[in-house]
Amino acid sequence: MVVQTLPWAVEVIDDDENWDENVESLVIFQSFEMAITALEVLHHLHMYAEIFNMVFAQKCADECGKIIESNFVDDDLKRVAARFLTAVPACLLPLCPKIPDSEASNAIISYENYEMKFVAAVLKYLSKKLEDTDPVEIRLLTSFFVVLILLCTKHKQVRRYCRSKLIPSNNPAALDKELRYKIIKLILTAKNFCAKQAAEFLFILCKRSVSKLIKDTGVKHVAELLPDNKDIYRKREGDSEDSDDENKKPKKVEPETKKEIPKKPAKSVSKLAPREAKTEETKTKKIPKSEIVPEMVRKYSSKI
Repeated sequence: MVVQTLPWAVEVIDDDENWDENVESLVIFQSFEMAITALEVLHHLHMYAEIFNMVFAQKCADECGKIIESNFVDDDLKRVAARFLTAVPACLLPLCPKIPDSEASNAIISYENYEMKFVAAVLKYLSKKLEDTDPVEIRLLTSFFVVLILLCTKHKQVRRYCRSKLIPSNNPAALDKELRYKIIKLILTAKNFCAKQAAEFLFILCKRSVSKLIKDTGVKHVAELLPDNKDIYRKREGDSEDSDDENKKPKKVEPETKKEIPKKPAKSVSKLAPREAKTEETKTKKIPKSEIVPEMVRKYSSKI
């Protein structure tokens, strides 16, 4: 059965022009089981293989991107497609290519001249499934967060696009408040691997700053969900806390010249130096005993 599904998968992959018609026919005949089985096999082949054909893997990744972007594909097939993409991280960047200047006006969803249709489809899928998915099955969304983590780590425009959607900034119109609330709710309520991946995703968008993550999410214990891997705390290019624009270069700050304050000369007192002679006013006069003895004592002593 599995071997028979592979030629079918390759045939669908090669048929780029009639993709929408193929998807529509699959919906009618409920043939998604074959596609799911084929993608599961491809996922295992690429996940545990040390060397694989990058050309074929990229072709599969491109078609998985189309599966996630499509409005006619079953959600289970989209989930398996995202799972396959986690096995080929090197094939993710071409899913968000740079748009040529001649085609910039025709782009449906773009950000800084990069195609964002795939990323928008992933965020849309998460927004839908986080709302109606049973808490027990919420772990099935882990692959989508992993795909976003892999993309945001390597693709600056994807990272900034997701940041504009989920992190409050100077452009509140682009903020997707509903999805932001759903992800934060997932972090608060769930205690599984999916919640940890969601926390790491927001951590990357918060420029790898724990304090900024706590401030933007309002979740004090969110740092406990982050992995122990020290590499995720390493600052990347553009992860500056001083500016929301990653293209801005840090300003050169000239060192301030400190004014030298003249020090007062220390008084050097020699221990062997002679003491100053006391004046007549400072000398203490010795009072005779006769003046100190009371009058009665003197009278009594004279009688004796």
